[in-house]
Amino acid sequence: MSPAHEDPTLLTFMLMFHFDDASDLAPSPLFNGRAKHYLTKVVRTDVGDTYARNLDNFTRVLRKVNTDMPWFWQSIKGLEKALAYGEGENFMKEPWWGAEKPQLEIGCLDENVELTAIGLMDLYKRSTFDFERWVEVVPKNLREFSMDVILSEVRVFQKDTAAHVRGRKDVEGSALPKAGEWSGTVEPINQGYRADGVYERDNIEAKPFIRLRFTHCEFDINSIADFFSEMTKNPERKAPTLKINWGTCRQIDQKLGNTLFNEVKENPSTSRITDVNPAANAFQTQNRVDYDSRFENTRENTQSYLDILKDR
Repeated sequence: MSPAHEDPTLLTFMLMFHFDDASDLAPSPLFNGRAKHYLTKVVRTDVGDTYARNLDNFTRVLRKVNTDMPWFWQSIKGLEKALAYGEGENFMKEPWWGAEKPQLEIGCLDENVELTAIGLMDLYKRSTFDFERWVEVVPKNLREFSMDVILSEVRVFQKDTAAHVRGRKDVEGSALPKAGEWSGTVEPINQGYRADGVYERDNIEAKPFIRLRFTHCEFDINSIADFFSEMTKNPERKAPTLKINWGTCRQIDQKLGNTLFNEVKENPSTSRITDVNPAANAFQTQNRVDYDSRFENTRENTQSYLDILKDR
């Protein structure tokens, strides 16, 4: 086994909420306008409009946190339930698998002075429930959404010795000087980490990943309750946890390491060359499953979040 295969991985995660998806494969009625339409067209106007504004604000803040502040999500628990398929008599018998109520727990940064996590759940509660009459305003089927969890290597593998200064004109030795022309000697490194023979920027697209899609998700309104379990006159930092209940999960995409899995072998029985990982060779093709057109190229969406993580 070559050294390229021996380096231990440092897996991290990224979250992708389906804010605008109206398809049947990854529906998000909470975010895609269906819940808002219900609030403005079905619920009494003066009440519904207030709830709709809260929902718009909640969606805006969640999108901003997930896109501009991805580090706010520090940890995730419960993925093992999505990757377990039952045991004994229950092995692969129930597509809605997991615990009785499968749940993801997303650990956040220590709560800040703007009360980001607390504020998110407060907006969510005030856009979906009425705590004066103690009833739900938005029905359960419209409170659901879909999300993807992407598991990938946290590190960035440079493709050459100029990667750390590329694009900067104020750094001595930069591959892009003030004149805007390439200069200097660039030595290739980590060339084993590449995508389809094309050396991508900082090898972002070369990194292996696994992508899980959760559907019929719903925020647990009790998520923040534990944060207030004890208050003192000498407070310390505390990190809240957001909980998300989910109904189904599928592994919709994956990319295995090129240096090990993207190999060919001769089949003795047919004397034909067989690719043991055709998915890696088809890296730039559309998703093999016919998902909604916005998510056909799932790897492109995945890499945009890997870019965000790298830049932060």
